[in-house]
Amino acid sequence: MSESARLLGTEVDPSVANSSVHTVPIHQLYEELNSCKEGLDTEDAKAARSKNGLNTIPPPLSAPAWLCCLLPCLLHTKAMRDFNEAVPEYAQVIRNKRWLKMDAASLVPGDVIKVRCQHVPTLE
Repeated sequence: MSESARLLGTEVDPSVANSSVHTVPIHQLYEELNSCKEGLDTEDAKAARSKNGLNTIPPPLSAPAWLCCLLPCLLHTKAMRDFNEAVPEYAQVIRNKRWLKMDAASLVPGDVIKVRCQHVPTLE
């Protein structure tokens, strides 16, 4: 089992794992992100956050908050529903060598997180 599969706690299909053009050995990824399998400590995470900012994605509709209060229908468009379903609120992350539940916006490059994969049907 590969190091990345072991960390994820799952077996990886070799045909899928080796098909990616962006495959990077886990030790190289840790080195590039100044991280390790035990995750970041608080000080490293603070430094990464000050350098990179918050881990947020702008919503598809850019409207000021006051307008959404006046026209709440803006929040119920298909694009906004899809956005809200796709963007997680929380993540499981190793910080100071312990698993924590953390606001997803607080994640930084180098954080080690748990990923739960769901089967996504392919379009044929």
